[in-house]
Amino acid sequence: MTETFTLEVELPIVGNEQDEYRYVEIDVDCEFSIANDGIGPYEYWGSKGVDKGVDYAEIDNTDWDKTGFTAEEIDLIEKAIDKKLDDWAEKIMERLSDARADYSAYSDDDDNHFIEG
Repeated sequence: MTETFTLEVELPIVGNEQDEYRYVEIDVDCEFSIANDGIGPYEYWGSKGVDKGVDYAEIDNTDWDKTGFTAEEIDLIEKAIDKKLDDWAEKIMERLSDARADYSAYSDDDDNHFIEG
C-alpha cells in the first residue's frame, strides 16, 4: 500500500555570504505494510488466552523526485524524511482507523454482513 505525504524542507542557499534559506515542498510516496505485535493464542501454566496485539504501520520504502537537487540537498531531505517516518506511520494508522469506522457504519449488526444498497 502507498500513502503520499508533503514535506516542507528548509535548504541553505549555497554561495551566499549570509545565511539564507529556501523552502521547498516535496511529495514523498511511502510504501507501507501493516504489522501486529501480538502473539496470538497462548497457554501459560494451564491458563489459555489470546494476545490480539496492536496493529501498526511500518513504512518499508520512501520515494521522491530528486531531480534538480544537489547531493548535499538530497542528504538534508533524506534526513528530514527519516525524522518524519514515525509521525507518518501514526497518521497512516489514524486514516485506516477512520476508514474502518466509516465502513462499520454500513455493516449489519445482526449477522455482520455488508448492507448492499
